[in-house]
Amino acid sequence: MAEKGDGVSEVVTAIDRHFEHLERSGALATRRRARLRERVVDVVEARVRTRLWNDADTNRWLDTQLPALESGALNPFEIADALLARTGDLLTNGHAMSSK
Repeated sequence: MAEKGDGVSEVVTAIDRHFEHLERSGALATRRRARLRERVVDVVEARVRTRLWNDADTNRWLDTQLPALESGALNPFEIADALLARTGDLLTNGHAMSSK
């Protein structure tokens, strides 16, 4: 029974063995690496979002593209590609290039 502590040492032993297995097999290091990589991706996405959508020039440019989007002359993918192309300096250095 768990409330009496029965079987707890067996569970701890099983957890320890599993941990040792994960370390020996390299699975633990692989999982840690994947979590670290995911964290970097999360940080980059957050910074890109912040830099992009807090930039007044970027928002003004996007507003000028909306009529072409509404008319069907451009699609969201074309506008997104153009936006990324024009904001490279903003994304890498934190400041906008001259407006295009």
